Amino acid sequence: MATVLERMAGVVQAVKPGDLPPEVLHETRRRLLDGLGNMVGGSAAPTVRSVYAAVGTGGPASLAGDARRATPADAALANCTALRYLDYMDGHPGPYPCPPSLVIPAALAVAEAEHRSGAELATAIALGYEIDIRLQVASGDPDITAHGWSGSSNLGMAVPAALSVLLDLDTEQLAHALAVSTVHSPTLDASGRGQMAPSKSCVDGMVAQSAVTATLLARAGLRGKLSAYEGDDGFLAGVARAYDEDVLLAPVERFRVLDVYTKQYNAVKCAQSAVGSALRLRSRIGDLDDIAGITLSLAERDYRNQSSDAEARRRPSNRDTANHSVLYCLAAAFVAGRLQADQFGPDRLADPRIHALVDRTRLAPDPELSGFWPGANPARVHIRLRSGAELEDTTIHFPGHPRNPVSDADLADKFRSLAEPVLGTDRATAVIETVAALETLPDVGALIHLVTVPEESRR
Repeated sequence: MATVLERMAGVVQAVKPGDLPPEVLHETRRRLLDGLGNMVGGSAAPTVRSVYAAVGTGGPASLAGDARRATPADAALANCTALRYLDYMDGHPGPYPCPPSLVIPAALAVAEAEHRSGAELATAIALGYEIDIRLQVASGDPDITAHGWSGSSNLGMAVPAALSVLLDLDTEQLAHALAVSTVHSPTLDASGRGQMAPSKSCVDGMVAQSAVTATLLARAGLRGKLSAYEGDDGFLAGVARAYDEDVLLAPVERFRVLDVYTKQYNAVKCAQSAVGSALRLRSRIGDLDDIAGITLSLAERDYRNQSSDAEARRRPSNRDTANHSVLYCLAAAFVAGRLQADQFGPDRLADPRIHALVDRTRLAPDPELSGFWPGANPARVHIRLRSGAELEDTTIHFPGHPRNPVSDADLADKFRSLAEPVLGTDRATAVIETVAALETLPDVGALIHLVTVPEESRR
């Protein structure tokens, strides 16, 4: 009988460029635009510049927001780090975080190096999302994060699936690419716990870098262990523990890229609903000092997650820890009346107004809200004013959730907010227009060129 990885390769190979239904192509373009915005928006960060300096030594692939070039594998690392840095990227509602948009930098790097078309890139991205999300929704309970593994591990199978279109792999070559990558892709979640390390931004990129290398090796003839998924010493036994193979290996019918959310607020997934409620309530409060106390109710799983590392979440010392803290994000949104990428600088992290609100907020689990999880991350914000009055707001499907999607215009505005400070208005507009006509593009190099910045422009 064929192994799981051989059957997964068959599922991927059954989808060809040109097979994407119009609604899937449209959503794939939206995912690409959001991913490019995050790549460019994160490109100036110190962590990202360190990665660029290390790998930008020449090659056929571009680095976003920069003039340097790199090998496809190294460009995947660098651009994934840029995309991941702000933690403003899309995701999929589900039991644990594994942002599928991190397949985009790997697909872009290989598409540029191989001079592939926009239609081929779109198919690659849709397939990468498909496998990444299937690994999430088919996972057992407890999922891989409960065993100390990062959801970024899923990229080890998602990236080869995406690249198979761009490298003209046959089913056997893809199966071996998956086999090689599956062995080397599992990565620990240690950098995402407590006060988070700057290297957290590199986690997805290092998996993607390895997966690109594995795929190129398989194309060149390297053979892997095809039972690397289900063997006694394989991914299932060592990392996943349990998976629903019917979900994992079903033929592609309704593409899962249609079920992805867009972050309207620069915060972790389970903070999106809380921030939405906070911003609605803020207009009903004259002075934030009038707030005597806040109760933030979450689904049980989100409550448990946010109750761990309590000291770090109440006093985050860096951007990553702050935008993973629903307490910080809630308070910062109350203070600023918004929660975008500029709300996580040192001045904000030390803001006594934010600290005061965090200290007046308590977390609580809510069985009613738990009924919506994992398809949603609902939140209820209850405010008690010093006057004795009480205010409350509940959000089930936050703005940007697939059941409450953002418009194309709002998505373009988000892209502009991230890209224009780096690219300028004209180039940002050109990116939006080029992505909108992605399937007509004969060579994606024309798109990638628009998100690079000549060295003299950075001085």
